[in-house]
Amino acid sequence: MRENVFNKKVFIKSVKDHLKANYRKTIESASQQELYQAVSAAVKDRVANEVKELNAKGVDVCLAVILVGADPASQVYVANKKKACEQLGIISKEYLLESMR
Repeated sequence: MRENVFNKKVFIKSVKDHLKANYRKTIESASQQELYQAVSAAVKDRVANEVKELNAKGVDVCLAVILVGADPASQVYVANKKKACEQLGIISKEYLLESMR
Protein backbone atom coordinates (compact mmCIF):
# COMPACT_ATOMS: atom_id res chain seq x y z
CA MET A 1 0.00 0.00 0.00
CA ARG A 2 1.34 3.40 -0.99
CA GLU A 3 1.88 5.86 1.84
CA ASN A 4 0.15 9.16 1.28
CA VAL A 5 2.88 11.47 2.52
CA PHE A 6 2.48 15.23 2.43
CA ASN A 7 5.57 16.82 0.91
CA LYS A 8 5.66 20.44 2.07
CA LYS A 9 8.30 21.53 -0.47
CA VAL A 10 6.38 20.07 -3.41
CA PHE A 11 3.15 21.67 -2.18
CA ILE A 12 4.73 25.12 -1.73
CA LYS A 13 6.23 24.86 -5.23
CA SER A 14 2.77 24.07 -6.58
CA VAL A 15 1.30 27.12 -4.82
CA LYS A 16 4.12 29.31 -6.18
CA ASP A 17 3.53 27.94 -9.70
CA HIS A 18 -0.19 28.77 -9.50
CA LEU A 19 0.54 32.29 -8.27
CA LYS A 20 3.06 32.87 -11.04
CA ALA A 21 0.83 31.44 -13.78
CA ASN A 22 -2.43 33.10 -12.72
CA TYR A 23 -1.36 36.36 -11.08
CA ARG A 24 2.30 36.83 -12.05
CA LYS A 25 3.08 37.24 -8.35
CA THR A 26 5.18 35.63 -5.65
CA ILE A 27 3.94 34.41 -2.27
CA GLU A 28 5.29 37.60 -0.72
CA SER A 29 3.51 39.95 -3.16
CA ALA A 30 0.18 38.09 -3.46
CA SER A 31 -2.94 39.29 -1.70
CA GLN A 32 -4.59 37.03 0.83
CA GLN A 33 -7.35 36.16 -1.65
CA GLU A 34 -4.83 35.29 -4.38
CA LEU A 35 -2.88 33.13 -1.94
CA TYR A 36 -6.05 31.32 -0.82
CA GLN A 37 -6.99 30.64 -4.45
CA ALA A 38 -3.51 29.34 -5.23
CA VAL A 39 -3.57 27.02 -2.20
CA SER A 40 -7.03 25.80 -3.21
CA ALA A 41 -5.83 25.08 -6.76
CA ALA A 42 -2.78 23.21 -5.45
CA VAL A 43 -4.95 21.05 -3.18
CA LYS A 44 -7.37 20.32 -6.04
CA ASP A 45 -4.46 19.34 -8.30
CA ARG A 46 -3.17 16.92 -5.67
CA VAL A 47 -6.60 15.37 -5.09
CA ALA A 48 -7.24 15.04 -8.84
CA ASN A 49 -3.89 13.27 -9.29
CA GLU A 50 -4.63 10.87 -6.45
CA VAL A 51 -8.08 10.13 -7.88
CA LYS A 52 -6.47 9.35 -11.26
CA GLU A 53 -3.99 6.99 -9.56
CA LEU A 54 -6.81 5.18 -7.77
CA ASN A 55 -8.89 4.96 -10.96
CA ALA A 56 -5.90 3.44 -12.76
CA LYS A 57 -5.86 0.72 -10.08
CA GLY A 58 -9.56 0.04 -10.61
CA VAL A 59 -10.77 1.96 -7.56
CA ASP A 60 -13.71 4.31 -8.11
CA VAL A 61 -13.74 7.34 -5.82
CA CYS A 62 -17.28 8.40 -4.94
CA LEU A 63 -19.09 10.96 -2.82
CA ALA A 64 -22.65 10.05 -1.87
CA VAL A 65 -24.97 12.76 -0.56
CA ILE A 66 -28.33 12.24 1.13
CA LEU A 67 -30.50 15.34 0.87
CA VAL A 68 -33.59 15.38 3.08
CA GLY A 69 -36.25 17.92 2.23
CA ALA A 70 -36.09 20.83 -0.19
CA ASP A 71 -34.02 23.44 1.62
CA PRO A 72 -32.67 25.81 -1.08
CA ALA A 73 -29.38 26.40 0.75
CA SER A 74 -28.78 22.65 1.03
CA GLN A 75 -29.56 22.21 -2.66
CA VAL A 76 -26.95 24.86 -3.55
CA TYR A 77 -24.41 23.20 -1.24
CA VAL A 78 -24.99 19.78 -2.82
CA ALA A 79 -24.82 21.27 -6.34
CA ASN A 80 -21.44 22.83 -5.50
CA LYS A 81 -20.13 19.51 -4.14
CA LYS A 82 -21.31 17.76 -7.32
CA LYS A 83 -19.53 20.35 -9.47
CA ALA A 84 -16.31 19.98 -7.45
CA CYS A 85 -16.48 16.19 -7.81
CA GLU A 86 -16.84 16.50 -11.59
CA GLN A 87 -13.76 18.75 -11.75
CA LEU A 88 -11.71 16.26 -9.71
CA GLY A 89 -12.85 13.10 -11.46
CA ILE A 90 -14.86 11.88 -8.48
CA ILE A 91 -18.18 10.10 -8.98
CA SER A 92 -21.03 11.81 -7.14
CA LYS A 93 -24.33 10.25 -6.20
CA GLU A 94 -27.29 12.13 -4.83
CA TYR A 95 -30.15 10.58 -2.89
CA LEU A 96 -33.22 12.74 -2.30
CA LEU A 97 -35.62 11.98 0.55
CA GLU A 98 -38.81 13.75 1.48
CA SER A 99 -38.89 15.55 4.80
CA MET A 100 -40.83 13.83 7.59
CA ARG A 101 -42.32 17.12 8.82
